[in-house]
Amino acid sequence: MRLLLAVAALEDLDIQSVDIKTAYLYGDLDEEIYMKQPEGFKLPGKKNKVWQLHKVLYGLKQAGLSWWRTMTKLMLALGFKRCKSDAGVYYYYDKKTKALVIAIVYIDNVCFMGTKGSLLLNELKQKFMARWECRDLGETTEFLDIHISCDCKGYAW
Repeated sequence: MRLLLAVAALEDLDIQSVDIKTAYLYGDLDEEIYMKQPEGFKLPGKKNKVWQLHKVLYGLKQAGLSWWRTMTKLMLALGFKRCKSDAGVYYYYDKKTKALVIAIVYIDNVCFMGTKGSLLLNELKQKFMARWECRDLGETTEFLDIHISCDCKGYAW
C-alpha cells in the first residue's frame, strides 16, 4: 500500500475509496453447508428442520474465501488483471488512452488510483459500485489507518 501511495504521489494520481457494506454476505457457496433452524424462526409444520445454505453468513469459516472469489470474478469481468505478487492489487490498462487504474482491495475496502480527471477511473469505480451496495468515500483521506493528504504537488502520508 505504501509503495502504491508513493507512486500515486510521484505520478500525481487521483485516489478514491469505496466501502462495501456487508461484503461477506455477497459470497456464493461452492460446497454444501447445512445449519439448524434458528431459534425463534417458525414455519407452520416445519419444526426443527435443517436448512441448506446457498449464500454465505457471517461466522462461517468459508465466508472470507467465498467473498474473495466473488469479488475477484467481478474485477476480472470489469477488465482488471490481478497482480501476481499481491492478491489484493488489481490493475486496468487502457491501450488506446494509455490510462492506468490500480485497485487495492482489503476485505471490504477498495482504493482506486488513476490519472487525475480520468473518466476511466470514475467509470470503473461506478461499475464496481453498481454490483454491490457501497458507500462512496470519494477522495481518500484514510486507508488502512494510513492518513493521506494531498497538496498541489502530490500526496503525502
